[in-house]
Amino acid sequence: MRYWQIATAIPSLSLAMHADYCKLGITAIQDLRDNRSLDCKASKEKLTSLHKLKGQTIYVFGDSTIRQQAEKLCDLILQPLERIEEYEENNPYVSKKPVPTKVLHRHAHLCENEHVRLVYGTKSWFDFRVRSILHIVRSELNKYDKETNQEHRTAPNVIYFNGGIHMLYVPTFMNNSPAIITDKLCGWRHAEIYVNQYIKEATSILAPGGRIVFMTSHFIDDSKRHESIASSIRRFNKNPKKFEKPCIDFLEQKKEMWQLQNYNIAHVCVEAAQTSHGVKSLNDRVMGSIAATAEELGINIGCVDGYEHTFGRPNDTLDGVHYLPIARLELSSLVDAIG
Repeated sequence: MRYWQIATAIPSLSLAMHADYCKLGITAIQDLRDNRSLDCKASKEKLTSLHKLKGQTIYVFGDSTIRQQAEKLCDLILQPLERIEEYEENNPYVSKKPVPTKVLHRHAHLCENEHVRLVYGTKSWFDFRVRSILHIVRSELNKYDKETNQEHRTAPNVIYFNGGIHMLYVPTFMNNSPAIITDKLCGWRHAEIYVNQYIKEATSILAPGGRIVFMTSHFIDDSKRHESIASSIRRFNKNPKKFEKPCIDFLEQKKEMWQLQNYNIAHVCVEAAQTSHGVKSLNDRVMGSIAATAEELGINIGCVDGYEHTFGRPNDTLDGVHYLPIARLELSSLVDAIG
């Protein structure tokens, strides 16, 4: 467990009513400083029992790093622990796709037994930029529950979510990086407002006494990335200006179209890169907004420290982003964060 000390700019929450922040030209960061701390959990023990989750309905949405945890939790709900441990021992880096109890939606699955139920997104783009998925999935689950007389189990007791990595552009693949081509760095620019609105949406569907839990993005191990990305980051460490230049040239061309006039482009090219530095910087910004939102709403928001869990664990990752061997450690931290 550790406390994240937040000293960062946070968004003007009055701007958060807008849905399409980039088209409206909103600048997410203003000169407002905030000092808060969030209690983030980083368990040392793997989750082996679900007894502390008895009676819980858990929704999990985010990128592939949190989806791997959801798939592992689904296994724990549906499979004997011995079978899971045997598979992990023989296939530590291979994610086994569980067979869900029910396919609720083309992008959401349900796993349940008589004690615990889990609903999770099956696609990597359901991070905190896509708050609409919460109501969509709750509606689909409610239809199923009416058929099976389980309406008392529809509302989530826990909403566990993340976001961040897909808001960063991939060095050396700028022309194919979704953060650039699809998102136009909108998620990165307005991450604070997106997470503020996601939490407000989540509170509207929580069961009484429910808990929202956020996971910080994984540490990105630059040395374990794809060869061309790793070499690009090594060049950045040797010569930052040379690393920035392709990004600067590209964004300068898009400055007016993407409304980047108020941004320091060279700064964006470093801070918005999918690197160890970029993900830490974005984590800090998002955590500042979460702390401010929790205070605004008068609620406690739990935290799983995905960054701390994965920092300095090169043997647990093949690509520098996904750390499948520690998924049950993170799930144990989720149980701790639920309280």
